[in-house]
Amino acid sequence: MCVSFSQKFILLTLIVFLLPVSAVALPWAKFDSASNAAASTLQQLRRGKPQTVVVLLNDATAGALPQRITPQVQQRYNSRKQGAIAKFNRTQIQVNRDYSHLPMLQVTVTNEAALQSLDKLGEVRAIYPEQEFHTQLTESLPLISAPQAWNMGFSGQNTTVAVLDTGVNYTLSAFGNCTAPGVPQSCRVAVATDIAPNDGQLDDNGHGTNVSGIVAGVAPETKLAVLDIFNGASAFSSDIIAAINWVIANQATYNIVAINLSLGDSSNNVTPCGNSGTNPFVVPFANANAAGVTVVVANGNNASSTGISLPACTPGAISVGAVYDANVGGLTYSNCSDLVTAADKITCFSNSSSYHSVWAPGALITAAGSTSAGTSQATPHVAGTVALLRSAYSADSLVSIQTRLLHSRTQITDPRNGYTKPRLDVLDAIGAVNDQFSAALPISGLSGQNSGITIGATKQALEPYHAGVAGGASIWYQWMASETGWVTINTNGSSFDTVLAVYTGTTLSNLLPIAADNNSGATNGASLVTFYAQAGQTYLIAVDGVNGATGEVVLQWQQTIDASAGVDSEIPFLPIWGMATLLMFMSGLLLKVPINSLIK
Repeated sequence: MCVSFSQKFILLTLIVFLLPVSAVALPWAKFDSASNAAASTLQQLRRGKPQTVVVLLNDATAGALPQRITPQVQQRYNSRKQGAIAKFNRTQIQVNRDYSHLPMLQVTVTNEAALQSLDKLGEVRAIYPEQEFHTQLTESLPLISAPQAWNMGFSGQNTTVAVLDTGVNYTLSAFGNCTAPGVPQSCRVAVATDIAPNDGQLDDNGHGTNVSGIVAGVAPETKLAVLDIFNGASAFSSDIIAAINWVIANQATYNIVAINLSLGDSSNNVTPCGNSGTNPFVVPFANANAAGVTVVVANGNNASSTGISLPACTPGAISVGAVYDANVGGLTYSNCSDLVTAADKITCFSNSSSYHSVWAPGALITAAGSTSAGTSQATPHVAGTVALLRSAYSADSLVSIQTRLLHSRTQITDPRNGYTKPRLDVLDAIGAVNDQFSAALPISGLSGQNSGITIGATKQALEPYHAGVAGGASIWYQWMASETGWVTINTNGSSFDTVLAVYTGTTLSNLLPIAADNNSGATNGASLVTFYAQAGQTYLIAVDGVNGATGEVVLQWQQTIDASAGVDSEIPFLPIWGMATLLMFMSGLLLKVPINSLIK
């Protein structure tokens, strides 16, 4: 969703491509015949023009978030597809594209009867008409605290962000003056390929180059996988789904951590679009999430204060609205004007809703040689930040990364609707999410490891000196013992001199110390505690720095289950050596000591 900048005026071009067509009532359950795109598809079929549709097959994970995309899941998908294809009338239904990591197919139907026969198949869960999407288009980096993250050593190293857009001119200096993807070795663009029909150009629009340049600027060490999904000014849903499928299939090869989708259909969705029967992106987004990939999508540039566009409205997406990064003077767009601009002021063109995720700088953004404004430009700031977070917390779950992503002390209220959302802040995202006792980060399991940051952390009123050492920058964790037994917790590998303490209690005022330590860990300045945990008890763990030192925390825990726990207390446990002593005593072999001398 892009708006080009020229002489302090912005032209925000929003193409309304789904022309109203009278919906035809049909007794079909799986084809949403009431939508404009569906009505158009039916109209073309009745004119004798074959149409492409995307088919969602019935599967245990369809419409839900699968745990992982394993080879077994792929095999199950393939089995479902082969079963459905075997029932196709091949003269009327042609398979064009198999999405290998999704329970989906793209097919061409020759007439309305073929579409209706497809709708009646038990293996088919939903049929989506082809939909059309359009692009949604330096001070922004300091505004979101990106340079501080780089100084901490987090710059997106060993990660890749997939940009699904119009392509990329990788020969520019912003990407390393590449002669080909990955050439030379310093080239930032690892992949540049056409998913839509190859137009023979690196980027025939410039939108994808600008968006890719923003990701590259936010995360200076992340690689880019740029997938050209546009055919001219349009990107079709089947190509977008194919690109998402490519990302899932290649996630492990490139360590892809985020998908950037700076596009939308100009619709206005007041509530989330969670119906997999009508929204073709529900399952692809869910499967991308299951593969560990965060999907970041532009809200849209319709100036709506009630809803956001598709696919931003899809569950599983991080949806992004736009704010200014500075005072850039008064600006006029095609659908609104901002007479006054300032850092963190919401742009008049940005869509907003009760459920969208985050604000980010979207005007005016210069990257890879061009200046633009739009929620398209806000979105790659967020996608790049995912790469920064992954370089800081490579082992964290997708949910943990997204929780960190949306953590910000800067909260912005949209005056048009009163909804308050966080504004992206990289330092807050990487920093001490669990600074407050009330925000203690849950950890679980008999053993595990979690990474954290104490930069920006504080010492609360009533908070004790942990291990009796002056600190001042503590973070908190909470762990509930699922078993009874000895637990060891350490901060080995942390980047600073830590202090470690364990408590029970529900508030800072009623904490009961269980264990505390400074400098007993295996590495310099690390701490280690051991204590006996009772099953069902919640323990509060504090990590601080000596004299307020801060840095990256590595917290590790290991519990050994006490096999004797739970034995009936009325039957005392006697160790083996004790039993042997008793037998010796009863045999008169206990050194012939009189019984009276054993009674104290």
